[in-house]
This record gives sequence, C-alpha cells and structure tokens, in this order.
Amino acid sequence: MKFLKFTLVLSILLFLIFFLSCFIEPALIPYPVNSVRPFVESNEFSWWLRSVDSWEVLRDFILSCDYESDLNLFGAEDYWQTPDEFFHSRTGDCDCFSWFIAYVWIRKLEAYRAYVVWIDGQIPIPHAHMYVIVEKIRGQFTAINYENVLGTVDRIEKTKDFFRWPDSRIVQVSEVAVQEETKSKSKKTEKNFCPIGEVCE
Repeated sequence: MKFLKFTLVLSILLFLIFFLSCFIEPALIPYPVNSVRPFVESNEFSWWLRSVDSWEVLRDFILSCDYESDLNLFGAEDYWQTPDEFFHSRTGDCDCFSWFIAYVWIRKLEAYRAYVVWIDGQIPIPHAHMYVIVEKIRGQFTAINYENVLGTVDRIEKTKDFFRWPDSRIVQVSEVAVQEETKSKSKKTEKNFCPIGEVCE
C-alpha cells in the first residue's frame, strides 16, 4: 500500500514538473569560443559589400544562393562557413546563410545589433534551425529567415513563435560583431569576424 502511494505521489510530481517546464523559457546560452573562425574579407567580398545599401540588395544575393547540407558539401555533419567563404560558394545550410546575413547587416546596414539564433524541438518531427535577429532600434527585434523578414517583437525569445513549431525552444543566441584591426606594415584596415567578447587574431 505504501508503495502504491509513493508511486502515485511521484507520478504527480513528475507530471507537474513536465507541465511547468512547458511555460518556462530556457536560459540563453552563448556559443562556444571556437564556434566561428576569424577571417579577413577578400577583395571580391569587400567590393560587393560597397554595393549593399539596403535589405533588398542583400535579399537579392540570398535569392541567388543554393541550400545544401554540410554533409554533401564538406563531408561533415556540421561546418560553419565564414561569411567570405559563403560569398564565394553561394551554397550552404541555414547556419551559413544566417552568419552571412547577420554579418552583412552589422557591417553595412547600420543595425544596432545582430544575432544568430539556434532553435530545436521534437514536434512534429525532430528539428534544428538557425536564423537571424536584427536589432535596428534598441529593444525591437526583427527575425529574418533566409530571404524572408518574419516580423518584429520586443523580446528575442518571442521570435521562435514565427516558426509555428509547438515545442521549439531557443538553445543558443550569439551576438555578431565586426572587429577592425589596422596592420601597421600595410596600413590597411582588415575586418575580422567573431562573436562579442572573443579575441580575433
């Protein structure tokens, strides 16, 4: 009899924990330090960036690119191209598109901040996806998925609702920064790409 009572109480507790977890947003976890490799813009990429003066120009470039899995492209389950690599290949998966879009926004389109966001879930099927959030005005977060502007909300966590996956959760958020370094020998300013708080060498 005691065992049955214990089992019943334990079942109720587990149900309550599961029920409450559905209403609690997970903490935003930054990407690991080595998630994105620093790079220097090639001449071709730099020249193209000079022409980017609106979202429409960036969107037209994205529309000219092809989606392909990292496994087919690189023989690896996951490989994050730098924005310069993606510019030349014009092919990649959601994370390559996202890093590229965020970089161009923060580099050329005067965003206050730009983020790459990773969400995942299990319903209706197991899924993981990356997309971009642009903070053009402080406190207003615009979600961008490939060439589509999904909408603007007042909290990063709310952007996952644009994807209509019932159990999706934000796993990681990484702010994108452009770090400038002036090389004393050549007197040339080079652009490095790395998340906030990292040191690009």
